[in-house]
Amino acid sequence: MYRCLIWGTGKCLTDNFSTIRIHEELGNIKVTAVTSNADFLSYGSYPFVKKEFIRTEDYEIIIIMVYDKRVVNKIKGEILNKGFEEYQIIPYHVIGKLGFTFDGYQSLVRRTPSIFAPNCWGGITYNYLGLKFCSPLINMFESHTDYLKLLKKPEHYMRLELELDEMCYECNLKREYPVVKCGDIRLHFNHYITFEDANRCWERRKKRIDWDNLFVMDFEEERDLAQEFSKLPYKRKVCFVTFPANEPSLIYIDYKKSSILKEKLFYEIVNGMASGDYLYYNVFQLLSSGEAEAVSSFL
Repeated sequence: MYRCLIWGTGKCLTDNFSTIRIHEELGNIKVTAVTSNADFLSYGSYPFVKKEFIRTEDYEIIIIMVYDKRVVNKIKGEILNKGFEEYQIIPYHVIGKLGFTFDGYQSLVRRTPSIFAPNCWGGITYNYLGLKFCSPLINMFESHTDYLKLLKKPEHYMRLELELDEMCYECNLKREYPVVKCGDIRLHFNHYITFEDANRCWERRKKRIDWDNLFVMDFEEERDLAQEFSKLPYKRKVCFVTFPANEPSLIYIDYKKSSILKEKLFYEIVNGMASGDYLYYNVFQLLSSGEAEAVSSFL
C-alpha cells in the first residue's frame, strides 16, 4: 500500500473522488493528505497540508488531480524540485484505465519504452499514459514501405542528418508542413510548421532512444507488407491488420462488421484504440509484453 498525497482540490478531484476511494478500498493506496494553492484545514476525510510542509519521506506517490496540462507541468516541476522522483508522480487520468496498477505504471515511467510507429499512434499512446516521448517517431508519419526500410536498419537511419525535401499542403490543417529526406526514405512532419522545428525535435528525441527497450508497432491492410513486418527481429512488436492472420505479431481488427465504424479509415480505428476512443486491448500489457489480447470486440 502506497502512502499517497493528492495534489489538487478542484473539480478534477471532485470528478475522480470515487476512483481514489476504490483504490483505497482495494488496499492499493492510503491517502494521507491533500494539497493545493487553496486554504483548507481538511478536505473531506483527508488532512490538508500546505505545500511548504511537504516532505519526501512522508509520501511514496503523488497523484496530480488537475485538468489543465499547463498547470500540471508546473506542478510536476514543483514536485521534482522538492526531491521526489519522476516515477512517484501519477497523473489522475491513468489511475482508472484498464490494466492500471501502481507498480506497473511506475515501471513504465522508470523505463519508458521507445515506441516506433509509422503514424501518430506512438505519440497518442505516450499522451494517453502521461509518459515522456522516448522516440523521435512522434507527430509525423511515413509511407508503409519507407517505415519498413527504417525498421530493418533503424540505427543507420538515426545516424543520418535530415534534409528538407519539400513543403506539403495539409487539407485538414489548411497549412503546409515539411517533408524531409532521411537517406532514401521520406518523413512527413505533419504536426510541424517549419523544418527547423521538426529537425530540432527529431534530434532531441533521438537521444532518448533506449535500444534495449523498443516497442515496435505497425498497421497494415496489405498482407505481404504485414508478413514482412512479422519477420522483423524485434522482441516486442505488434501489427494491427484488417484480415485474419496466424502470425503472433499480427492482430486482426475486425471493425468492418460494425455499422458505426465500417466507414472509417483503418488508421482512424488504430489511433482511436490508442486514444481510448475504442476499447480493444490492455495498453499496459501491450507495452510490457508485446501481447495485444483483445478485451472487447467491435459489433
